[in-house]
Amino acid sequence: MKQKAKKKISKILMIIGKTLAVIGILFWTIAGVMAIEYKDLTTYNQIRYIGQTMESPEQIDNWLWRTNNYTFSYYKRPLSVYWETRQGDCTEIASVEYIMFKSIGYKARISHGYLNGEKHDYTEYWNNNQWNSPNPLIIRKGRGIW
Repeated sequence: MKQKAKKKISKILMIIGKTLAVIGILFWTIAGVMAIEYKDLTTYNQIRYIGQTMESPEQIDNWLWRTNNYTFSYYKRPLSVYWETRQGDCTEIASVEYIMFKSIGYKARISHGYLNGEKHDYTEYWNNNQWNSPNPLIIRKGRGIW
Protein backbone atom coordinates (compact mmCIF):
# COMPACT_ATOMS: atom_id res chain seq x y z
CA MET A 1 0.00 0.00 0.00
CA LYS A 2 2.85 2.34 0.71
CA GLN A 3 4.17 1.56 -2.75
CA LYS A 4 0.88 2.63 -4.37
CA ALA A 5 0.85 5.90 -2.40
CA LYS A 6 4.45 6.62 -3.40
CA LYS A 7 3.62 6.05 -7.08
CA LYS A 8 0.56 8.29 -6.84
CA ILE A 9 2.52 11.06 -5.14
CA SER A 10 5.29 10.67 -7.69
CA LYS A 11 2.78 10.94 -10.55
CA ILE A 12 1.17 14.04 -9.01
CA LEU A 13 4.60 15.68 -8.56
CA MET A 14 5.50 14.87 -12.15
CA ILE A 15 2.26 16.47 -13.40
CA ILE A 16 2.89 19.55 -11.22
CA GLY A 17 6.48 19.74 -12.50
CA LYS A 18 5.39 19.56 -16.15
CA THR A 19 2.66 22.14 -15.53
CA LEU A 20 5.16 24.50 -13.92
CA ALA A 21 7.56 23.97 -16.82
CA VAL A 22 4.83 24.86 -19.33
CA ILE A 23 3.87 27.93 -17.28
CA GLY A 24 7.54 28.95 -17.15
CA ILE A 25 7.93 28.58 -20.91
CA LEU A 26 4.76 30.60 -21.49
CA PHE A 27 5.91 33.27 -19.06
CA TRP A 28 9.32 33.70 -20.71
CA THR A 29 7.80 33.62 -24.19
CA ILE A 30 5.31 36.34 -23.29
CA ALA A 31 7.98 38.34 -21.47
CA GLY A 32 10.27 38.06 -24.49
CA VAL A 33 7.56 39.26 -26.84
CA MET A 34 6.59 42.15 -24.58
CA ALA A 35 10.14 43.24 -23.75
CA ILE A 36 11.06 44.75 -27.10
CA GLU A 37 14.32 46.51 -26.58
CA TYR A 38 14.52 50.14 -27.63
CA LYS A 39 17.52 49.52 -29.87
CA ASP A 40 15.59 46.92 -31.84
CA LEU A 41 12.81 49.31 -32.80
CA THR A 42 12.87 51.01 -36.19
CA THR A 43 13.88 54.67 -36.29
CA TYR A 44 10.25 55.72 -36.78
CA ASN A 45 9.11 53.66 -33.79
CA GLN A 46 11.96 54.96 -31.61
CA ILE A 47 10.88 58.52 -32.41
CA ARG A 48 7.23 57.69 -31.64
CA TYR A 49 8.26 55.90 -28.44
CA ILE A 50 10.10 58.95 -27.11
CA GLY A 51 7.37 61.31 -28.31
CA GLN A 52 4.77 59.39 -26.34
CA THR A 53 6.67 60.09 -23.13
CA MET A 54 5.99 63.82 -23.52
CA GLU A 55 2.82 65.75 -22.89
CA SER A 56 2.79 68.73 -25.25
CA PRO A 57 4.22 70.01 -28.54
CA GLU A 58 6.16 72.66 -26.60
CA GLN A 59 7.78 69.98 -24.43
CA ILE A 60 8.74 68.01 -27.54
CA ASP A 61 10.17 71.12 -29.22
CA ASN A 62 12.21 72.04 -26.14
CA TRP A 63 13.53 68.49 -25.79
CA LEU A 64 14.56 68.28 -29.45
CA TRP A 65 16.40 71.61 -29.45
CA ARG A 66 18.15 70.73 -26.15
CA THR A 67 19.24 67.21 -27.10
CA ASN A 68 20.11 67.63 -30.78
CA ASN A 69 22.83 69.60 -32.52
CA TYR A 70 21.66 71.89 -35.28
CA THR A 71 23.90 71.79 -38.34
CA PHE A 72 23.05 73.45 -41.59
CA SER A 73 23.23 71.10 -44.57
CA TYR A 74 21.77 70.88 -48.06
CA TYR A 75 22.10 67.16 -48.64
CA LYS A 76 19.38 64.61 -48.11
CA ARG A 77 20.04 61.56 -46.00
CA PRO A 78 17.95 58.91 -44.25
CA LEU A 79 16.27 60.03 -41.05
CA SER A 80 18.00 57.14 -39.27
CA VAL A 81 21.40 58.81 -39.83
CA TYR A 82 20.18 61.99 -38.18
CA TRP A 83 18.54 60.04 -35.34
CA GLU A 84 21.73 58.08 -34.60
CA THR A 85 24.01 61.14 -34.63
CA ARG A 86 21.47 63.67 -33.31
CA GLN A 87 23.03 66.21 -35.67
CA GLY A 88 20.89 67.66 -38.41
CA ASP A 89 19.27 70.60 -40.05
CA CYS A 90 15.85 72.15 -39.48
CA THR A 91 14.23 69.83 -42.07
CA GLU A 92 15.36 66.73 -40.19
CA ILE A 93 14.37 68.17 -36.82
CA ALA A 94 10.97 69.20 -38.26
CA SER A 95 10.46 65.65 -39.57
CA VAL A 96 11.15 64.15 -36.16
CA GLU A 97 8.97 66.75 -34.48
CA TYR A 98 6.13 65.92 -36.90
CA ILE A 99 6.29 62.22 -35.95
CA MET A 100 6.37 63.08 -32.25
CA PHE A 101 3.42 65.50 -32.47
CA LYS A 102 1.40 62.80 -34.24
CA SER A 103 2.41 60.25 -31.58
CA ILE A 104 0.69 62.30 -28.86
CA GLY A 105 -2.45 62.83 -30.92
CA TYR A 106 -1.96 66.21 -32.60
CA LYS A 107 -2.68 66.96 -36.24
CA ALA A 108 0.64 68.28 -37.57
CA ARG A 109 2.33 69.62 -40.69
CA ILE A 110 5.78 70.76 -41.76
CA SER A 111 5.84 74.42 -42.76
CA HIS A 112 8.41 76.86 -44.06
CA GLY A 113 9.19 80.31 -42.76
CA TYR A 114 12.00 82.47 -41.48
CA LEU A 115 13.92 82.41 -38.23
CA ASN A 116 16.42 85.22 -37.64
CA GLY A 117 16.08 86.20 -41.31
CA GLU A 118 17.05 82.73 -42.60
CA LYS A 119 14.82 80.19 -44.34
CA HIS A 120 13.61 77.66 -41.83
CA ASP A 121 11.53 74.47 -41.81
CA TYR A 122 9.46 73.89 -38.72
CA THR A 123 6.45 71.91 -37.53
CA GLU A 124 3.03 73.27 -36.73
CA TYR A 125 0.27 71.53 -34.81
CA TRP A 126 -3.49 72.04 -34.87
CA ASN A 127 -4.99 73.26 -31.59
CA ASN A 128 -7.92 75.57 -30.76
CA ASN A 129 -9.02 75.63 -34.43
CA GLN A 130 -5.75 77.09 -35.68
CA TRP A 131 -2.22 76.10 -36.65
CA ASN A 132 0.31 76.81 -33.90
CA SER A 133 4.08 76.74 -33.76
CA PRO A 134 5.84 75.78 -30.54
CA ASN A 135 8.42 78.47 -31.34
CA PRO A 136 6.87 81.98 -31.39
CA LEU A 137 10.03 83.50 -32.96
CA ILE A 138 9.31 81.92 -36.36
CA ILE A 139 7.82 84.19 -39.01
CA ARG A 140 5.45 82.07 -41.08
CA LYS A 141 5.69 82.42 -44.85
CA GLY A 142 3.37 79.64 -46.03
CA ARG A 143 3.88 76.01 -46.84
CA GLY A 144 5.80 74.31 -49.60
CA ILE A 145 9.32 73.40 -50.60
CA TRP A 146 12.09 75.99 -50.74
